[in-house]
Parts: sequence; structure tokens; C-alpha cells
Amino acid sequence: MAAFEYTALDRQGRQRDGVVQGETARAVRQDLRDRGLTPLDVKAIDGTGRRSGDRLWRTERAAIMRQLATLVRAGLPLAEALAAITKQLTSRRQQRIVAALRARVNEGYSLASGMREFPRAFPELVAATVEAGEESGKLDQVLERVADYSEASATLARSTLLALLYPSLLALVAIAVAGGLVGYVVPQVMQVFTHLNQELPALTRLLIAVSDFVTQWGVVLLIVFALITIIGVVVWRNEQLRHQIQIGLLVMPVIGRLMKTLASARFARTLSILLSSGVTVVNALNVSSGVISVLPIRAQVELAARRVREGEGLAQCLERGGWFPPVALQLVASGERSGELAPMLERSADHLERNYSDWLEAAIGLIQPLMILAVGGLVLMIVLAILLPIFDINQLVS
Repeated sequence: MAAFEYTALDRQGRQRDGVVQGETARAVRQDLRDRGLTPLDVKAIDGTGRRSGDRLWRTERAAIMRQLATLVRAGLPLAEALAAITKQLTSRRQQRIVAALRARVNEGYSLASGMREFPRAFPELVAATVEAGEESGKLDQVLERVADYSEASATLARSTLLALLYPSLLALVAIAVAGGLVGYVVPQVMQVFTHLNQELPALTRLLIAVSDFVTQWGVVLLIVFALITIIGVVVWRNEQLRHQIQIGLLVMPVIGRLMKTLASARFARTLSILLSSGVTVVNALNVSSGVISVLPIRAQVELAARRVREGEGLAQCLERGGWFPPVALQLVASGERSGELAPMLERSADHLERNYSDWLEAAIGLIQPLMILAVGGLVLMIVLAILLPIFDINQLVS
């Protein structure tokens, strides 16, 4: 049976959308009529119904993989397990993806090949791991590992986002407040002092000059900022330029350490899952390089994959670039000597993720008070620039 995506009207004239299984589109339309629905559109998901933009968030993928692992472990055939998951999903997007997987399995294809048709929903890491699980007969265990990995990645990404959220909001509020004061409030207040035959304090004159500049050139500044942003996006999309920029970032004290630690943790976690699932070392390295967003470190892993194919040790290859932390390299070397590379990589990933969280928390803890002091100092300067002429007028009157 194939999967079909439908749009229909119920008896009250409300539009209903969903995904159902059926032999043909005609049979699906008849089934919808039997359920009291008037079919408007019925499309086969496998083929023209599949959309390249379909994706799954990490938490969604983890939930689907864990449910699938439970059903497969219980002895349910893969196609029936996918059908059961499709019925209980509430998101039409998720239903479409899982139903398409079931359709491919019914056609005789493997689950991994069906996943590769949705690269935004199932990255190559997931597909390669599932493929190894299917070949080794340990699909349920592999699906559990994928679910754990997706949940851990989502947790790490969420903690990073939450840590950066407060400083970002504080910076935006500071810019908005300063722009509002300098662009609108200060000109109104300073009109009182410009008509006086009195020399204004230096801080007040500076504030008036800044206010005049912002008022006259504010629109131009916004355009320049927009152009700089567009140029930055274009430059960042160029891999060669991004490679050079990231090299400069990697040598910086705090930012570089955070980037290297996070990239090393993701690499170690990915490689551990692939190796423990039965993927060969060379293939696992090629897949693991794809999850690394830092191009210099990705290039080092790709080079290591070629050298490992020639017979060199993994730890020795990774050490040449100088990007991986020494502790991680020692654990990899120990795993190679003992024949337990996957457990050592998992231990290394745990260590690196804790180190990354500690460093990120310390960096944000230092940035937050500095930003608060900077905002407070800016507001204090503006207030003093307004009050100093008032104090001078009171002294003259006295």
C-alpha cells in the first residue's frame, strides 16, 4: 500500500488535511467518501507528493526513532511499525515523511534508502547508522542510539541558545534605548540650552553633536548597516572566505576554545555512534566530517579519513592539525591501543560537552555584568550631559 496526502471537506464544509494509506488514489477517494468527507485533492506521497523542504527537528526525530525502536523490538514488522507511528502523529509534515518511509519499505527498499530521500529530516549520520543496523540485525539498538544522539544534540543546542539569548536581548534593548534618547529625547531637551548665551559643558556639547549626527544621518546609518549585513552573509556563504575567517576565530582565546570544544564534541559523539553501530572507520570519518560546521576542523577530519585508509593511526592524524584538545586525542589513542575506540570516543564526547558547557557559562557570566555596566554607563553619561547645564543655570541664578 502506498501513502497518500489528501485535502477534503467534511459535512460542515470545513477543510480537512491528512495522510492515509491506500492501494490507489481512487480507492483513497472512495474511503474518504465512506467516512463522510468530500475529497478535493489526493496525491501520492511517494514520487510527486514528496517535498524536498520536509524536515524534522531533533526532538521530533528523536521521538519517532524511539517509538520505532520500541515497536521493532516488540517484534512488529517495520512497515506495520511505521504505519502505527503515522496514525498517532498529529503534524501533517511528520505524517508525510513517515508515510513516505513506509511506502518505500513496502516497495522493497531499505529504511536507510528511504531516509536518504529526506536529507533535511534524516541527515547522513542517521541514514548511515540505520543502514549499519539493518545489515547487522540490530536495528532497534541503532534506533535507540540515534534517538539518544538527537536528544543530546537538541539539549546542547537549546542550552547554547538560552545562554546567548539574554546578552543578545540586552544588547538590542541598549541600542534601542540609546538610539531613542539620542535621536528624539535629547534634541527636544537641548533646545532649551541652545538659546542661552552660555557655554555648555564639554559632555553636553558632545551629546548634542552625536544627537545631530544621528538625526541627520540615521537613515544612512541604517542603510550602511543593512549593506554590511548583506555583505557579511554573502562572504559567510563563500566557503573559502569562511574558512579563513574561522581560522582567525579559532586562534582567539575564548571564542576559539568554545568553537574547538563544540566541534570536537560533535565529532567524537558522531564517530562513536557510527563505530558502535558497525560502520567502518573510514566511512564513519567521512560521515562525521559532515556534522562539523567549522571548516578547518572538517578539512582536518577529511584528511584524517584519507590517511587512515592508508594505514595511519586516527589519533596521529587528528593531532597534526592542532585543532583537537589534547585530552580528546589521548582518549582516542587509548581506544585505538585497547581496541575500544567507540567507548573512548563516547567518554571523550561527554568530557568535551561538559567542558563546553562550563566555558560557555563562565563566558556568559562575565559578559552579562560587563554589558549591564556598559548600558548603565551610557545612560549615566546622557543624564549627566542633560543635568550639567541645569546645574550651571541654578548657580547663575543663585
